[in-house]
Amino acid sequence: MKKLNSTLRYITLILSIYVFWIVISAIQKPIFMLFNSTENLSFVDYISVISHGLKLDICATAYFLFIPILILIVSFFVRFNYHKVLFYYNLVLILLTSIIFAVDTLLFSYWGFRIDATVIFYLKDTKEATSSITWKDVVNFVIILIPYTIGVILLYRYTIYRYFTSYEKSSHKVLDTVAFVVLIPLFVILTRGGLSTATANVGMVYYSNNQFLNLSAINPTFSLLTSMTKSEDFSKEYQFMEQAECDDVFSQLYHSSTDSTEVVLNTQNPNVLIVLLESFSANAINGVGGEYGVVEGKEVTPNLNAIADESIVFTNCYANAMRTDRGIVSALAGFLAQPNMSIIKYPSKTRLLPTLAKVFSASGYSTSMLYGGDINFANMRSYFVSSLYEKITDLEAFPLKYRMSKWGVEDDATFPYLLEEIKAETRGKPFFKTFLTLSSHEPFDVPMHKFSNPYLNSVAYTDSCIGAFMDQLKRLPQWKNLLVIFVADHGFAYPEGIKNYDMKKYHIPMLWTGGAVKQPMKVTRYVNQTDIPATLLTQLGKDSKDFVYSRNVFSETTEDFAFYVFSNGFGLLEKDGYIIYDLNANQIIEGTNENNREKKGKAILQKLYRDIEKR
Repeated sequence: MKKLNSTLRYITLILSIYVFWIVISAIQKPIFMLFNSTENLSFVDYISVISHGLKLDICATAYFLFIPILILIVSFFVRFNYHKVLFYYNLVLILLTSIIFAVDTLLFSYWGFRIDATVIFYLKDTKEATSSITWKDVVNFVIILIPYTIGVILLYRYTIYRYFTSYEKSSHKVLDTVAFVVLIPLFVILTRGGLSTATANVGMVYYSNNQFLNLSAINPTFSLLTSMTKSEDFSKEYQFMEQAECDDVFSQLYHSSTDSTEVVLNTQNPNVLIVLLESFSANAINGVGGEYGVVEGKEVTPNLNAIADESIVFTNCYANAMRTDRGIVSALAGFLAQPNMSIIKYPSKTRLLPTLAKVFSASGYSTSMLYGGDINFANMRSYFVSSLYEKITDLEAFPLKYRMSKWGVEDDATFPYLLEEIKAETRGKPFFKTFLTLSSHEPFDVPMHKFSNPYLNSVAYTDSCIGAFMDQLKRLPQWKNLLVIFVADHGFAYPEGIKNYDMKKYHIPMLWTGGAVKQPMKVTRYVNQTDIPATLLTQLGKDSKDFVYSRNVFSETTEDFAFYVFSNGFGLLEKDGYIIYDLNANQIIEGTNENNREKKGKAILQKLYRDIEKR
């Protein structure tokens, strides 16, 4: 009986640590919900999130037990204070998981999805990654982290550590070792989520039509670690159907003809300027069909609205994704964004992508890129270099007095710099320029106050810079042969309360203006950033066949739809309906599957990832 009791004591210790971590994981959920909920939640909602999240908590915390099991097995044969070793091991875990939890709770308000490997990508450049952080964020981080961490440490100290320090060295080494060896496969099963062929994943805790409740049930440590350990064999990602069927569905979506193209420019050899507007939402711009462009009795973007009156305006343009690193590649390479990665972090692959700069460079154009921030952030420099931009300018080109913004140089300095660049262009050689604005990036700290909403105020500020720039640009001789394309790199959750996957968040402005535009017009068909290369190159009489995800939107044969991705999900919009699909839950969360929208979206992703693997 003594042998059995002795063995049970050690097993009880391990199981107590396991229960402790499950309880801690459960405690995180109501704290996360209180900080991030934008709606009134009931007590039942909190209990439901905790209970449904328990499935993933059981899997995630099982990983924490392998080292304690090994520590105890060693202690059966080597005398040492295993209680203190276990305490320090769990202390390290508490600190790590607390930081993950606090960062996740803070980032969710910006990103709209639970923490994953994306944060590692951005933290490679600490200065740039923290540029969006405000003092309010720091305070919230401390409010979350410090009390939570101290509370968890005290809970461990006065439960596990207090009640199990009296155990002595094992006197039944063989029996205790066998018992713990038997425990190992049990915890392996728990980490897998059971005995079925499907392993544990964040989608297993989804249970509600309310996406916020589903996301709240996710264990943040599990979300981060699993996304970091995913295989980079992209051929295994998003396999939904036989490849022949996938190719057939894809070819029906991405095809267009140059034979029926409407000509909208008055020249095939214009100078081209693409202005990527940081975080601009079409919802704030009346001139492109936005419904919320008048606030406090004032237009948010009076200059862009006026420009729209004399431009080609795309009223149903959608960003392909939610971050700048994705938006840049989508607009300039016509390459679709990915829901669980960013291809820009793989220079070996991005150098093989077709880009507008490569096409223009081969056609004798000078090519340049301007950005007021650090061009090294998010692998942008390697991307622009491999895209064959001859001249790349970032914040280092500006005097220190202009670099006072958290992100770099404000737009009221970079727009004049761009104007001087255009003035200096020789008339004998055409040019292709790209400019990424900066001031409307979080934390929206700009030297102007027009609106109480910080985001709208920053958009209004950049709009004022656009107005001053365009007034002077029109006076230059270069204007007559110039095409200016204004398009956002990605959208923003405006108006407030928009969910991360909502199509309104991805609705962005795009308008073509300049002396090269034949006449103003409105394009109401659904388009993406990725459609810029094929549409533009067709107007210029250039081959666009390498841009396989880009459609010529001025062709009558082009399919009328838009596609975007969010964290492990996608949206597909058509003129007669839409679908928003969650790939974690494997279900439609909004819209209807008319016209096989689900199959269309899945075929696009499958084709995309097979392509990425081959590059």
